Amino acid sequence: NRMHESLHLFNSICNHRFFALTSIVLFL
Repeated sequence: NRMHESLHLFNSICNHRFFALTSIVLFL
């Protein structure tokens, strides 16, 4: 369960960074 929780957190961080990068590219 701990492994799944940390994996979910890592995935959400990656998604957030990807979303931020996409929005930056769109604004450029």
